[in-house]
Amino acid sequence: MPQREQSKTPEKPERPGYFQSRFPMIFCNHSISDVSKNNLGYTYGVTVDQIPFEAELWKTDNSRSVTFYLPEIKEFNDLYGEPLIDQSTGTQSFHFSKTVSCCMVLMTGMVDRGMIDSLAVLDSYTELLVESGLINFPTNMLNAAGFLLTDIAGNDLVGIAITLEEDGDVFAETSLSWISFWSKNENRTSAIRRIK
Repeated sequence: MPQREQSKTPEKPERPGYFQSRFPMIFCNHSISDVSKNNLGYTYGVTVDQIPFEAELWKTDNSRSVTFYLPEIKEFNDLYGEPLIDQSTGTQSFHFSKTVSCCMVLMTGMVDRGMIDSLAVLDSYTELLVESGLINFPTNMLNAAGFLLTDIAGNDLVGIAITLEEDGDVFAETSLSWISFWSKNENRTSAIRRIK
């Protein structure tokens, strides 16, 4: 086997060839048994801040949304009860809710620990997604719903659902590429043999 020439001072690469995660990887459901025509695709990665994520794109009759699954970040929990106020302008956030149907499939089989009911905590996760380049809001209006989950490996997660568009109005954008839920299973059927 050829030997590499050793230099006295190893050179550091300009950029690392990987992002090491600070958190355990996320275990989501990738079974197609729960997938419908409303489940448009999924993707996964690690942010430059070393946070692993999975995301899924889904639709209902009049809307298209994305849900990001991230590790629960304990520092954000310290913000429970903090008001969202911009001191320099006196601007406050407001909250309104409406009942919507959803078609999220990656969380199937996870433990549902409730909703994120603190705007400060929800805003922290949303800002993390924006700062990571995973989502962009073309106006100054943010929208998100937060779910507290535990995956099958016992990792505490959050699911942050964001409406991309509804009734033709665009509320958020993402440049992520999506993998079809069906793609990894399309070629498998011909290779499956029944073993007796």
